[in-house]
Amino acid sequence: MINFKLEKLPLTKDIETKSVLKKLNEAHRALSELKGLVSSILKTGLTVICDF
Repeated sequence: MINFKLEKLPLTKDIETKSVLKKLNEAHRALSELKGLVSSILKTGLTVICDF
């Protein structure tokens, strides 16, 4: 396991880089798609059982 220490807030450096904003946009789209899929599954009354 990698040791990672969080910085105290507020951060002293700007993290809103182009790459971070692009990834944020991709994550937002993926979550929106997932939300739509879950909504459609729930509307069908299908029960999903996850056994991890």
